[in-house]
Amino acid sequence: MIHLSSEASSIEVFNMVGQLIKSSTNSNLINLDGLDKGVYFALLNKKHFVKVIKY
Repeated sequence: MIHLSSEASSIEVFNMVGQLIKSSTNSNLINLDGLDKGVYFALLNKKHFVKVIKY
């Protein structure tokens, strides 16, 4: 689960080959339950930065 302190306009989670796995709009929370263990990239649109998460 990714939880932000303030609301982002969008959160997108991608796998290592660039496929969009999950997305959420106008939220500060995205649930990652059910994803296989591995490395994912999360694009948080509010600040235009990429955070690497390992789940």
